[in-house]
Amino acid sequence: MFHKQYHKYLSNNLQKGTFGEALAKIMFIQNGFEVYTLEWDDRGVDFVVRRKSNSDAPMPMYNVQVKTITFRPAKGKTESNPSIYVNDEDGPLKSRDFLNKEFLFVSVRLIHDKAPKIYLARGSDWQGVYDAKTEKRELVETCLNYNPEKEKPDGSKSRAYFEYKYGNTWESKLKNYEFNEYVNSI
Repeated sequence: MFHKQYHKYLSNNLQKGTFGEALAKIMFIQNGFEVYTLEWDDRGVDFVVRRKSNSDAPMPMYNVQVKTITFRPAKGKTESNPSIYVNDEDGPLKSRDFLNKEFLFVSVRLIHDKAPKIYLARGSDWQGVYDAKTEKRELVETCLNYNPEKEKPDGSKSRAYFEYKYGNTWESKLKNYEFNEYVNSI
């Protein structure tokens, strides 16, 4: 499906992000969803999807956020696995908007000389990791992580963020979120 050298044609982050969004839209369409493109990306939503239906019953709409990361292992070294982060409270995207089943987070991982890997999770999948209502963190072994805002020793605060972990430790857990497997649960 992909030219082995596709990454050579994506020279900057804007091109990589646009490619990731287009790839995510194609994946949703191939899996029986309608895709609605937005004019502006000022609400932390890249596009909206809805599963096609043959009945008159309304189908739920899902807000979709796509993040794309490039990975190129160094020669002679084992794979390091950078994570994808989405800052909480970054503009209009707030944890209260994100931590629900109608919010979908697509992670596109562009890998040098390999086909991209695409992962999908609902915002509610982070609920078992961090409960925004009680502000309590439950220790769960997962590749999805939420780090709430913390006060640093100097009195400043670190930003809260959502994360997909790609480390080798999380490889077996990531399989649960591979797009073609996970999309069937929506």
